[in-house]
Amino acid sequence: MNPIKILLIEDNPLDALVIHDMLFEYRDIPIQIVHKDYLAKAIEHLNTHNPDIVLLDLSLPDSDGINTLLTVIEQAKPIPIVVLTGSNDELLAIEAVRKGAQDYMVKGKIYEDMLIRTIHYAIERYKIHAELKQMVYNLSVHEKQFRTIIEKNIDGMLIVTLNGIIRYVNPAATQILDSNVEELVNQHFKWFIGVRSNQENTWLKKNGRLLTTEMKCVEMEWEGEESLLILIRDITYRKEMEKVLEEKQKLQGVIEMAGAICHELNQPLQALFGELELFTINCSEQDPNKSRLDKLKIQAERIGNITKHLNRITYYKTKTYIEGTTIVDIEQSSKS
Repeated sequence: MNPIKILLIEDNPLDALVIHDMLFEYRDIPIQIVHKDYLAKAIEHLNTHNPDIVLLDLSLPDSDGINTLLTVIEQAKPIPIVVLTGSNDELLAIEAVRKGAQDYMVKGKIYEDMLIRTIHYAIERYKIHAELKQMVYNLSVHEKQFRTIIEKNIDGMLIVTLNGIIRYVNPAATQILDSNVEELVNQHFKWFIGVRSNQENTWLKKNGRLLTTEMKCVEMEWEGEESLLILIRDITYRKEMEKVLEEKQKLQGVIEMAGAICHELNQPLQALFGELELFTINCSEQDPNKSRLDKLKIQAERIGNITKHLNRITYYKTKTYIEGTTIVDIEQSSKS
C-alpha cells in the first residue's frame, strides 16, 4: 500500500510535534511527513516533490493570512490543502475554504480520528472535484462519466436551476436530506445559497436527530439550462466533536482552578479548625459564646465539605445564578 505523503507547513514546533505524533499513532495506512517551518522552504519542496496533501498554517514567519494560502495555490502544483488555524482565527479559516482550501482544523481542538478523517476526505474530495471540474468543462461529450462521478461522490450533490428547482440529486444527497429522489426532484430547494459561498444549516431529520450540513455551490450548465451545482457535506460529527473538546477544555480549567483553591484553603482551614477546637474545649456549656462557637464550627465544616466537592469534580455542570448568569454547579459536577 502506497503511503500518504503529507507536507506539514507549520512554524510552531509544539503544534508540529502534536500533529506528527497523532499521524504516527495511526497504523492502518503508512504515512510520510515532511515538515517545513517557512513558506519559502515549503514552495521549494513542492517544486521538486509531489505530496498528496498540504497541512498549512496561515501564520508563518515569511507569510501571513490568506496570502499564505494563495501563494501555495499559485506557485505549487494542484494539491488539496487543509488549513490549520488558531481558535481566534476561524473567520480567516472559513475565508480560506472559500479561496480554495479543502477544509480547516482549529489547533488545540484536533484529535487523531478527526485529523485522519479530514486528511482522507480532503484528498478524496479533491480528486473527485478535480475530475468533476474537467467533466463539467466537457459536459456535452462526457455526460455519462460526469453522472458516474456525481453518483460516487461522498458529499451530497444537487443540480438546481437558477429559480431554485431541483433537477438532480445523487445518492449521498438523499441520505443527508433524509428524502428519496421522488421527494426532491422537481421540488423547490428550500435553502438559499450564494454562488461560491459556504453556508451551514442545522435541522431535524425524520428520526429526530439533529443534523448540521455545510453547503457550497458553483455555476454550471445542466442539460442546456443554466444551473447551480450544490455540494452538501454532513459536518454533524465534526461539530459534535468540537463541542466535546470544548467541554473537556472547560472541565480541565475547572479542575485546575478547583485544585488551586483547595490547596490555598486547606492550610488556613485546618488552622481554623484547630483554634475552634481549643476554644470549644475551654468553653463551658453555660458560656454565652458556646453557641457562637458551634455556629462557627458548622460554617467551617461547610467550607471543608465544599473543598471536598471541589477535589471530586469529574465533569462540567452549570446552574443558573443571578440575573440569568451561569456558574459551575460544584455539587452536581462532583457526583460520581
